[in-house]
Amino acid sequence: MEFAGDVIDTLLKILPGIVGVIVGRYLTKKKEKTTLAFDFHKELNTTEMSKHRNTAGDFIRQYPIANIEELEKIDKEKSICVYVIMRFYQRLWLSVKYKQISEKITRDLFAANFYYWYYVYFEKNAVPAGWWSVEQIKDLSMWFEKKLPKERHTLLKQKNEDLYQTRINDFRSRELKNN
Repeated sequence: MEFAGDVIDTLLKILPGIVGVIVGRYLTKKKEKTTLAFDFHKELNTTEMSKHRNTAGDFIRQYPIANIEELEKIDKEKSICVYVIMRFYQRLWLSVKYKQISEKITRDLFAANFYYWYYVYFEKNAVPAGWWSVEQIKDLSMWFEKKLPKERHTLLKQKNEDLYQTRINDFRSRELKNN
């Protein structure tokens, strides 16, 4: 009986330490995921990335029906800006997929901006290329669709699909005037 008492006594002494390690690890991992989400957000809003976003947005606005390969032929330098945006979202998706980032913060920080890029350009002009990186961006869009409340998803999607259609109509009007 004394042996059993010693074992129980030892377990009671080490159990708080084990629980402390587990809780500490959980809290550290949660903090790392939160930090990564804010690091991505900080990257998206750096001066350099803002320049890439603006250049890519203007370029896509100018050629809204051009696919990624056509954009590269039109202007290689400007198409690099589009690739920078694509790679950003590819890395964001991989962080989500492998559970390295806070899903809730990612959803809240990136949904509106991602929906703009996805529905105004990627979905119709890059996804059809079938590249591995673009498939990952498509996976990110499906993740956002699952994670956002249905009404928010619908609102963001519709707003950006309408913007895409407006840009197509503007492009066609310019083309008609030039011909």
